[in-house]
Amino acid sequence: MKLADIAAAVRATNCVKECEVLCYKPDKEDQLIVAACILKDDVQEVNITEILNVSLSNTLLPEIFKVQELPRFQNGRLNKQKVLKTYEAHRMEGLDKKNIF
Repeated sequence: MKLADIAAAVRATNCVKECEVLCYKPDKEDQLIVAACILKDDVQEVNITEILNVSLSNTLLPEIFKVQELPRFQNGRLNKQKVLKTYEAHRMEGLDKKNIF
């Protein structure tokens, strides 16, 4: 399955206004599929994950993270590096909260 197919599955949940699916740390042992999503009102990341559990295998389930906007270059193409840096910050923030003693 391709990332575009996973993105289509996320969009098919009707929970997102816009979504882009990328691979975080491709070709690494700890690589992840991540989905940067602009969520519709009153939708949480967990809602999308629950719906996707039905249609995607665990190995293809993306980690959903909420964004306010998807960064684009002036020509309209997605700025993938900026999305991945945003995800990395989101991930580190989550790890910091889990490591509070």
